[in-house]
Amino acid sequence: MKLTVRKIAELAGVSPAAVSLVLNDKPGVRPELRAKLTELLVQNGYTIRKKDVSSSKRILYLCYKDAVRVPYIRNEFSPLIMEGVERICRQRQHSLSIVNAAEDTLEEILQDACSSKQYDGIIFLGTEYHCPDYTRYEHFPIPIIFIDHHIYGYAVNTLNTDSESGSYLALSYLKALGHTQIGYITTSQVYGTFHDRRDYFFQMMKRLNIQRKDEYIYSLDYFQSDLQENFLQQLKERDTLPTAFIAGNDIIGAAVFSALVRQGYRIPEDISIVGFDDSAAARMTSPQLTTVHVNLERFGELAIERLLQMMDDHSGEVLKIYTGTSLTVRGTAAPPRL
Repeated sequence: MKLTVRKIAELAGVSPAAVSLVLNDKPGVRPELRAKLTELLVQNGYTIRKKDVSSSKRILYLCYKDAVRVPYIRNEFSPLIMEGVERICRQRQHSLSIVNAAEDTLEEILQDACSSKQYDGIIFLGTEYHCPDYTRYEHFPIPIIFIDHHIYGYAVNTLNTDSESGSYLALSYLKALGHTQIGYITTSQVYGTFHDRRDYFFQMMKRLNIQRKDEYIYSLDYFQSDLQENFLQQLKERDTLPTAFIAGNDIIGAAVFSALVRQGYRIPEDISIVGFDDSAAARMTSPQLTTVHVNLERFGELAIERLLQMMDDHSGEVLKIYTGTSLTVRGTAAPPRL
């Protein structure tokens, strides 16, 4: 009589899940145990479902880092996104290589990836990447998708956060609390999606009939060693403060939080602060930052899912994909003081 998977597991002294891994030719079982379980399964009439190697894809996750312009603090975008990418690759048994690139190594990496046919597709994390001409990527030899990097005017696949909806969520929340004097803090440099978020912030202010005041807009140097001091220097030059700030990301939000506390302000009693990304920096302040949440692991899953779709679909269709946002309410926003 053919034994069940559960009975085989009992005989081998392992869990049914371990037997299932061997039966489906999946990783996670040490070699000697795999051999023992394989023998038991075959003896009982089971066929090991060998993976079709031809269906396995080789993915390159390319993380570009600017060696010259080093940010105040690098966001943890990459590790969290990679978790999502790795999860899908593991589930579907695709191989994944993670490579860092800089200006002096990028060309060699790209050429090698194409000429050696070592990879079937590329996910390009372009937060720190700047390129004057993206024409080469429109007809790249293998499928490529840029993430956290807007590319306008070129037929290149991209995946980004919906900063428009995020800006609307943050502004409408502050407006509902009673704020009408709202400032924005960003960076003066081209880096990631900062400028897009700034532009959407201005657009959403207009849509919500919130008056924009230039004296409430701060542009910090994201590549200097101390964002707090940079903010305080600009603060000295302003006559008034808004009742609330929205920051271009949580790193800026946390730095501004600390700078204002150093000056004797109470958060949120004196001034409210809302961040963007819901990164680890949002949980470094006390109280923790209210912020626009971006599901970065899901972001990574969408990136690999889109890349795999591009590999199977040779139509050349180009998609500009945006992931949604939500608001995580914590302790740094409250009604303005009367």
